[in-house]
Amino acid sequence: MKRLLTLILLVPMSLWAQSSEKVITEESILKLAKEEVTPQLDEIKSTLLDAESKEGEANDKLGTDVYAGYNYTKTKEKGLIPFMPVFSPITQYQIGIKKNFSYGVQGNLYAATDVRSNESDTYKDLTTKTYALEINIDLWKDLFGRLTRRRLENANSMAKQARLQSKINEKVYNISLRRLYWSLVANNQKSKISKDLYQASLKQAKDARKRKANSIADKSEVARYESQVASRKGSMLYLEYERENILKQLRSLLPSLSETDVALGKYNLNKTVFEVLECTAMIDQMGGVPYQYTKYDELAKLLKSVQSNQETIDDTYNDIDLKLATQFKKTGVGSETTDGGNTYQGSAADAIDDMN
Repeated sequence: MKRLLTLILLVPMSLWAQSSEKVITEESILKLAKEEVTPQLDEIKSTLLDAESKEGEANDKLGTDVYAGYNYTKTKEKGLIPFMPVFSPITQYQIGIKKNFSYGVQGNLYAATDVRSNESDTYKDLTTKTYALEINIDLWKDLFGRLTRRRLENANSMAKQARLQSKINEKVYNISLRRLYWSLVANNQKSKISKDLYQASLKQAKDARKRKANSIADKSEVARYESQVASRKGSMLYLEYERENILKQLRSLLPSLSETDVALGKYNLNKTVFEVLECTAMIDQMGGVPYQYTKYDELAKLLKSVQSNQETIDDTYNDIDLKLATQFKKTGVGSETTDGGNTYQGSAADAIDDMN
């Protein structure tokens, strides 16, 4: 009965121990890196999003803005002077479109309507219509858009740089994972060899002690084999320390492995060695830098472009501001009297007729 109870208690514990162990392969850790949230990948993504947001802000400054406004004012104040009426209510509308161009020019086209009356109805629905075009031209600092276009180019270049850097950093991250995985494999292989050598040294030391007992070997031979046992045991302990250090680095890259025991899955050493040798042979055949396999050359060009534009921006920043502001405006007022000036009536149609 005691034996049965012990087995019942041990089975769940063994199942729990098995469930807490994570068997990893090269493919599984790369897949895990894509699925889980890791600090390193989050930092890469945040840098990319920051650059893209700045690119969006720079492009938005050259976008087209459509705006509209409405205002209604009503007051009960009395006029201080009889012939200066207090207008109430006043209704105002405005709609317009703004556009910043990449050549140092800003345009604003709008239409506005002002309708007002007074309490005594002496003035009723007096209507003012306005159409206007405003143009601002930079005549010095941003002449022909030399500053605006460079800022826009820089924002776009930095966003492209961030995208390339993001891809490179992701590759570097994956390479770091693969390097740690194959370091574990190498450690495992060395541990197997070290254990075999340790067992062999134990046997050799045992044989040496037997020979000494039979007066065939002396103390120095026994000591030599026992020191070999100690040395190989030390190698095994060092490999265990090395394994834990590799696992610590791997868990820092993949936090989901922090609470689990890690075990190596199946791997094919012969295939891996062949792939490495094949890759080495391909590299040896190349006469120069393999730009088709890297993004660093594109990254260097973008950085040079950003640096050149930034130097121009910095040189221009403290220049004088000289701008030309021009406004084309047309206004019509709708205010008609039919009784010799005692009352005035307005309308939108009258304001447009007056404008024409």
